[in-house]
Amino acid sequence: MQGVEKSNDLLSRLYFSSTNPAENPLLTMLQKLYRMLEMNFQDEKERDAMTTFARTGVYDFV
Repeated sequence: MQGVEKSNDLLSRLYFSSTNPAENPLLTMLQKLYRMLEMNFQDEKERDAMTTFARTGVYDFV
């Protein structure tokens, strides 16, 4: 992909990690990053809020 450099930071490793390139590598990277973040939430309410945010882009802080 022109203009995208491989480096050793987290996002580059996620983007270029697949040996079998995905049809939509950016979406695949975001899904993998979401799964990594999801593991940090022990409380079920926090996981539900994160899931809602991932689907809608809106996080309700109230």
